[in-house]
Amino acid sequence: MMVSNTEHQVQVGQVLPDIGVVSKIIKVVPVLHKGWDMDNYGWLVRLEDGRYVALTTDHGRIVLWSIEDMREKMAEAQESMMAIAQTIGVVA
Repeated sequence: MMVSNTEHQVQVGQVLPDIGVVSKIIKVVPVLHKGWDMDNYGWLVRLEDGRYVALTTDHGRIVLWSIEDMREKMAEAQESMMAIAQTIGVVA
């Protein structure tokens, strides 16, 4: 996977207003969008207070990533994968 500067938008020690201070980045998650080429990553992080939170960006601004929004992204990606698989099945 190619690494971009955007992937490293969240950093250890970063103070996120109304969220907390990032103490560890556990995982960087690529996020797929229909027709949108921004906000392509999510992060699972541990904060200094011990909480684990999911983050993503909204037009470049770091925000909490809700479970509902993560599920919507999964459904969107699954729909795309199924359509691609069906297309492969026809042309293969």
